[in-house]
Amino acid sequence: MRRTMPDVRRKAKVRPDVLAAFLDESPTGLRLPFTKVPDWVMICERINPTAFRLWCIMRSMQFEGGPGIPPVTLDEICYLLPGVNGKPTSKARGREALDSLLVEGLLKDVSAPGTPKSAPRLYLALDEPQNGGMGFSGARRKLNRYTRLWRTRE
Repeated sequence: MRRTMPDVRRKAKVRPDVLAAFLDESPTGLRLPFTKVPDWVMICERINPTAFRLWCIMRSMQFEGGPGIPPVTLDEICYLLPGVNGKPTSKARGREALDSLLVEGLLKDVSAPGTPKSAPRLYLALDEPQNGGMGFSGARRKLNRYTRLWRTRE
């Protein structure tokens, strides 16, 4: 007789007392800032983890303390991105992440035409893909396509 593993994803339930405690505000009454992230951005295969983190940072700044991202230089972007051992990320890695987001259409450079690359530039974080499809629109949709042989597919 063959035994199969139960599918715990579909049977898991959250206890009401745990959920209530999770939803309560902190004892200080202050709520930490947070950024909403569309599902498709988290699972987008065309951007790397550094680019995803940069997009989250830029999106956070877009709505924190007023509308719009303040003008930033590449050096400031590198300072905002955590690197190895708590140091800022390198300029090459910061430029690669920035270019990836610009090509994918998750960031839009809205600086005045002719602004030098070294000058502070204005960006706009976008929620919808501007350049092509988004792949999977959600994590559940991607998980529904899972098979045990996924590593062998090309």
